[in-house]
Order: sequence, then structure tokens, then C-alpha cells
Amino acid sequence: MPRPSRNPQEVIAVQREILDQATILISQDGVDALSMRKIAKAMNMTAANLYNYFENREELILYAQARGYEMLFEAMDVIFQQDLPTLEKGRAMMEQYLQFGDKHAHYYDLMFGITSPRYVDYVGTKLENIAYAQKEVALKVADIATLLISEMGDKVYNTTMSKEEAHLYTVKVWCGLHGLVCLRHSRFLGGQEGLSSHVVKRILDDLITPLEKNLQK
Repeated sequence: MPRPSRNPQEVIAVQREILDQATILISQDGVDALSMRKIAKAMNMTAANLYNYFENREELILYAQARGYEMLFEAMDVIFQQDLPTLEKGRAMMEQYLQFGDKHAHYYDLMFGITSPRYVDYVGTKLENIAYAQKEVALKVADIATLLISEMGDKVYNTTMSKEEAHLYTVKVWCGLHGLVCLRHSRFLGGQEGLSSHVVKRILDDLITPLEKNLQK
């Protein structure tokens, strides 16, 4: 995509501001209602200037999704790299996931929304390569979770898990965490009162206990 005459750091900073604003608009009005003109107006810039940073609306959305996944991966990886007991590390990563969902709600909704575009939507188009790169960033999140679950088997319970088993537990835990984030966003249970820290702790216990029991067999 074309670049304005700024140094690379300035370009990245402006791009991130644009992506932040785009996710807010998407959260308010939905993906289908997003337009370059709306983003430009919210950014107090001309539409022509916006095209200096992103070639079109579809490319911008893909970069916004990729940025969200990258932020989530980085937040999880910080904990994964720490010298913590494995079970403590697993709980910390689950808590970090929930914190990310709360702190970056606009990004989260775009990353996991049912109407958000996916890689398969761009196969055979000019944006396929960008969409594939976005998909690869997203898979890094799943990979680091699967690595941790495998590590739990190896280091805590001296049990070797197959890739299929580790992936299965990753999906199970992810479903539970995603459900928590979505309930918080929807305020269906009356906001934080319906999902108190005690309730969340019990749910996290329920997510990790079946894995512990299985590894202890």
C-alpha cells in the first residue's frame, strides 16, 4: 500500500490510530457499515489522506484484525516466557486473556465477531496474501496455548500429551474464556455484578480442573 512522506515510526503510529478508530466504529455500527469516509471523518482527516495509509476498507479491516491478534499474542507470550510454576502460568494466561477482552473490547469484537471477515473470504482475491498473514498471526495465539498445555503434561504430571489432545483442551478452555468475555461485553447478566471476581475464579477453576484430573490419570 502507498506510504505518505513520514518516517516509518510516524507511519506506524498513525496507522495504529486509524485501526483503533476503525474498531470503535465497527463496534458501534458493525463491519458492513464501515467506510473509509467514516473513518476519515472520525480521524479528522480527508479520505484521500486515509488512502495513503491503507489501500481500501477491506485491507484496513484485515490489518485491524491482525493487530488485535498480535496484541493478544504478545500479552500471552509475556506470561509464557516467565519463570513460573506451570499451573500458575496457565491460570495467569487465562486471566490475561480475560483482561485483554475487557481492555481491548473493540478489537476483540472484530477478531471474534461472527460477521467479521475471515481468510476464506479472500481466497482468490488480491488480498489473499494479507488475509493469510492475518490468519497466521491468529494461529500463534492457539499455538502458544497448546504449547502450555503440553508443558503441563510434561513438567507437572510427567505425561506426554498428543498434539490432538493438547489441541482439544486448548479449544475447550478457549470456548470457556470466550464465553466469559462475550457475557461481559453483552452485560446480559447485569454487568460486572453478574460476573464477580469470585464467579470468574470458580469458572477458571472449572476450566483447568478437568485438565489436571486427566493428566493425573
